[in-house]
Amino acid sequence: MEAEAEINADASDDLDQQLDAAVDALQSIDQRAPMDAAEAEHDDASDARAAEETFIAVAGAHALPLRQFMGQLALGATPRRWAKTSKAALQPLLEGSRQMGLEPLVEAFGAFETALERAAEGTGAYLDSDARQELRAAYATLVERLPDAFPAENGSDGRERFLLESLLLQVPSVRRRTLDRLYAAGLQSLEHLQAASSDELAQVTGLAPGLAAAIAKRITRFEHERAELDPAEMQQQLRDKLEALSKRLARLQSDFEEADEAGRADEKRIARRSRTVAALELETSFAQLGELALVEELRRSATAHKIARVEAYLERAQAGAELS
Repeated sequence: MEAEAEINADASDDLDQQLDAAVDALQSIDQRAPMDAAEAEHDDASDARAAEETFIAVAGAHALPLRQFMGQLALGATPRRWAKTSKAALQPLLEGSRQMGLEPLVEAFGAFETALERAAEGTGAYLDSDARQELRAAYATLVERLPDAFPAENGSDGRERFLLESLLLQVPSVRRRTLDRLYAAGLQSLEHLQAASSDELAQVTGLAPGLAAAIAKRITRFEHERAELDPAEMQQQLRDKLEALSKRLARLQSDFEEADEAGRADEKRIARRSRTVAALELETSFAQLGELALVEELRRSATAHKIARVEAYLERAQAGAELS
């Protein structure tokens, strides 16, 4: 918790400095030499627009934790504590809009803050449907007023389906026809699967009890792993996981090739299965990040290309972080 507080404080200080610069630019409007009324009005409007554009650019760079939070909200069960963390990330943006007198943004940020406060103060470890609905409604206003900083929710862009498939296919004996049976039974989301017991899965789908139990166990493990993420650091945490998975996949590819050359069929089969699971875990992380085009590319690629694409992605991400 102490480390989390330090991270949030550093991010807040950095944002405050950039917002102060934008506010100074806006306040300088009133400190110019006298000019005629028409010229002053024109310059005032231009400077106000420039200051607002500066704020919007700053907001876009610092709204990532909020976008990540809403993206995760669309995927399934959302830990209540994330609402508290996201409220801390929102506060500098709200204060900056107040300092600059951007009333429509003050109103939008304020409504989202209220929704986060109510969500954080509720009971239970996970957000209920009412809290999630209120958060979505408040976020929709931010999307409308700051579309560059707050793009529309990603819940309908296929992310959940990609994520669900990559998770389920990690379970031994799950095949595409297994997915079809789950979907036909109305189990088409993480939330639906999380709410169902293994016995219920077996009953409504006709799957073998052992397979239904394995599916329920994998979904539960994923939700526990997801709950450990910090929305303020989620992107970096997932990138760290991608780096570890890429290295693991490279080792497994080496094991596979060695077993193939030596004619060790059993070791080759084990390495192939392990390699497949590692590739599916890569897809899971990329789906959480919203990189759906990359997921599709990886599904069509040989293992060596998968590793190269992940390494290239991580290099670009690191370069972007260093420039920001």
